[in-house]
Amino acid sequence: MPIGKPVIVIPVDARPVCYDAVKTLAGIAGLKCLLPPKELLGHLKQPAAMAELIHWWGITTAQYPYATTITALDTLSYGGLIPSRSHTLTTEQLQDRVSRFLGCLLPSHRPRYAISSIMRIPNYNLCEEEPDYWQTWGKQLYAFSTACHQQAIAPTKRKAYGLEQGLPEAVIDDFMDRRTLNFTHNESTLNLLEAGVLDYLILGQDDTGPFGLNVEEAEQLQAHISSLHLDDRCRVQTGTDEAVQLLLAKALWANEPHPPNIRVLYSPDSTPQTMARFDGCQLGEVVTRHMHTLGAATATDTTENTPVALVVHGPATGHAMGDHLAHVTGEQTEGPPATTSQDAQATLHLLENTLETHPHTVLVDAAYANGGDPALLAHFFPETDIANATSSWPALGKLAGYSAWNTPGNRIGSALAMAATVHWAQLNDTYNRQAHQHGMLTHLLDDGLYQGRLRKQQATGIAEALNRPATAAPHPVLVQAFNDGLAQLAKSFDLSDPPRITPSFPCQRSFEIQLAFEPPLTQHISSVSNDTVKQVVQLHQKKYRQTYQLVLVEGQHPVAEAFGAGLYCKGLFVREGTPDACSMAGTAVPMIGLTGVTEAVMAKLSTTTSPAPCMGVFERPPTLTLDTIIRNRLGPVVVLVDIQDPGNMGTIIRSACAFGAAALMTVGNCTDPFSPKVIRASAGQVFRLPLIEVEDTATLIAALNTHPDLPVYATTPNQGRPYQYLSFTPPYLLLLGSEAHGLPQALIERAEPVQITTQKTVESLNVAMAATTLLAHAYQQGRAVLAL
Repeated sequence: MPIGKPVIVIPVDARPVCYDAVKTLAGIAGLKCLLPPKELLGHLKQPAAMAELIHWWGITTAQYPYATTITALDTLSYGGLIPSRSHTLTTEQLQDRVSRFLGCLLPSHRPRYAISSIMRIPNYNLCEEEPDYWQTWGKQLYAFSTACHQQAIAPTKRKAYGLEQGLPEAVIDDFMDRRTLNFTHNESTLNLLEAGVLDYLILGQDDTGPFGLNVEEAEQLQAHISSLHLDDRCRVQTGTDEAVQLLLAKALWANEPHPPNIRVLYSPDSTPQTMARFDGCQLGEVVTRHMHTLGAATATDTTENTPVALVVHGPATGHAMGDHLAHVTGEQTEGPPATTSQDAQATLHLLENTLETHPHTVLVDAAYANGGDPALLAHFFPETDIANATSSWPALGKLAGYSAWNTPGNRIGSALAMAATVHWAQLNDTYNRQAHQHGMLTHLLDDGLYQGRLRKQQATGIAEALNRPATAAPHPVLVQAFNDGLAQLAKSFDLSDPPRITPSFPCQRSFEIQLAFEPPLTQHISSVSNDTVKQVVQLHQKKYRQTYQLVLVEGQHPVAEAFGAGLYCKGLFVREGTPDACSMAGTAVPMIGLTGVTEAVMAKLSTTTSPAPCMGVFERPPTLTLDTIIRNRLGPVVVLVDIQDPGNMGTIIRSACAFGAAALMTVGNCTDPFSPKVIRASAGQVFRLPLIEVEDTATLIAALNTHPDLPVYATTPNQGRPYQYLSFTPPYLLLLGSEAHGLPQALIERAEPVQITTQKTVESLNVAMAATTLLAHAYQQGRAVLAL
C-alpha cells in the first residue's frame, strides 16, 4: 500500500516523458500519484481543455486535502508548454487562470511545488511548436536575440544598431510582445511564492543558448529572486520537461532528516567543462543547478554512507557534444563522432568500479544531444550477434538509472530524480522493483536504442508508421527492432521471458515514441480454493467492501478507469491466454504485474455468468462532504434518494461525469455505488465522481438547513417549472427519487420543483433519462456563459 501523502500532478503536457515518466517514478516509490486524464491536456499546439481541467483539479484537491501538489504553471496558464509560445491570451487572463487553480489550495498546509518556463528561442526555421512565422524567420530571430544580449542593446533600439536583418516589423513586434508577457507572468509567480501560495518554484530555461533575450530574462528573474530573499525556494535552471520529476523526488526527501548525498563522477575528466547543447552553459553547471534544486549534497570519495552516484559520460576530450537531430535543426552535417570505442570502454570501467561502492549508480549519457552515444550503445545493443539475445555488458542491469533523452538538462534532471527516488524508496521500505525495472527498460529502449540509433534508420519503418492511421497496427519492422533490443537486455535484467513491446507515436511525429509493455505474469492461481480467491469473492458482498474499503472491478474499461483515477491496485487478475486483456490500463500495469488464473478460477472470482478476461481489486475512493463542495464551488451535486436499481445508478453516474457534476450523494436505502453491477453500468466512471454518503432524509435536511441559500432542485412528474426556464448556477443540488416512490415530501418542500414536459401519453421518464436530460441542459447552459 502506498505510504504517506499522495501527490497530485499537473504536468507540462501528455507526452510520455512528461506524463508516463512521472507515474513510473511515483510507482518506484510506492507513492499514490494522481494526474488528469491525458485527454484533458491537449496535444502539441492545441491547448488543454481548461474548464474540464480546473474541474478535475478542484475535485481532486478537495478529495485529497493533504496531498502534495506539483503543478506546471504553463499548463494552468496557457494550456500547456507548447501553447505557451503561440497563444493569444492577455496578462490578466493568465493571472486569472492561475488564481482560479491555485485558489483551490487555500487555505492549506499541503506542500505546493511548481514549474514555470522562460519562453525559449530555438535556432531553426520550424514552426511545429512555435508561432507560424518561425518557419521563415526562426534562425534570424535567434540571431537578433543573441545580438541584443551580446551587445547589451535594448531591443527597442535595434534600428539604430541595424539588428533587424530584414525581419518584418510585425514579426519583431509579436516576438517581443510574447516575451514581455511571458516575463511579466513569471514575475507574478514570484509574488505567489513570496505570499506563500507556493512553497517552491522552478523557472525553467527551455532549450537555450549561451546568449539571448531569454538568457537576459533569466538573469533579471534571478536578480528579482535574490531581492525577494527567495533563493532557497526558487531556482532558475535549464530544462523544463524533467522538472516535475525532479520536484517529485525533492518532495520525497522534504521530511527526511538529511538530504541525499550524491557523488558526481565524469568520464572523461573534461566533461564538466564541455558546453551543453541547448543549455547554454557547461555540463558541470547543469549538474550543479539540478543538484541544488533537488536539495542534494555533493559527496566526495571520503564521504561515508553514500550509496548514490551520478556518472556523466561526455564527449571525448577536445570534442563538442554531438546531436542526433542536427539535420533537423539546419546544420549541414553532424560532424565527427563525439566519442570512440575507447571512450565508451573508459566509462564502462568507471561504472563497474563505482557500482562496487555505490549501489544506486545512475548513468547520464551526455555525449550527444537527442539520444545515446553510439559507442556506448554498441555495448548495450550489439548490432551483430542478435541471435544470442544478450547484452555485451552484464552490469547494465545493476544500474539504478540511465538517461539520454533530449537535452542535457532533461536527462540530468530525470537521472537525479531516479537516483534520489530509488534511494528514498529503499530507505523507507516502499521500493517497487518492478516499477524500477520498467523505468530502466523504457529509458534504455527509448533514449538509447530509439533516439540514439533507430530514429535515424529509415529501414525501421518510422516514416511508414507515421503515415498510418492512429488506429492502425504498428509497423512490424519497428516492432521487431524494439523486441530484438529487449531480448538483448534480457540477461542483464534477469528476464527469462521478456514481455512483448508495442511502439506507437502519440504525437504522430518521430520525436517522441510510446512503448507499451505486455504486462508480466507474476503469479498463477489454478485452484478455486486458493485463499486469495476466497478473499476476492468476499467483495461480492457490500459488507465486506465496506469493511475492507476495497472494490472489485471487472472488465477492461472499468479497470482502466480505476487506474486512471489513481486508485491503488491490490491485485490484478487475467484469464490464461489473454495477457493483453489489461492493456487498456496503460503504463500502470507493467509496474504491478498480473496474476494468471484458470477459466474456472475466473468464473469463481466474477459476479457475472460471462466473466470478463480481466479484473482487479482496488482501494475504495475517498469521499467528500457537502460543505467542501459548497465552499470550493466545485459544481452540481446529484442526489439519489432510495435508488436501488444498479443500472439506473450506473447510467446516472455516467451522465453526471459527462456533464460536470462535482459529486454523487446517496441518501437512504440506495444500492452500493461500488457494487460490481454499478461499476459496470457506469463503465468505471464511478471512480471519477466523488461520493457523499448521507444516512437518511432527516440528515440531509439538517445539512441543507445550514446552507439556506444553496439552490436545490427536485424532479417531479407533474409540478414545478419546466427545466428549460430555470437557470442552473453551481453549486446546486439535483434531487432524484426512485421511480416507484419518488422523493419524500419533506425534500420536495425544501426544493424548487422541476419537471420535464412530455407527451400526455407518457406519465414520466425513467429516472436515469430524467437525470441525463437535466444535467445535459445545465451543462450546455453553463458552457454558454463560461469564460475560461
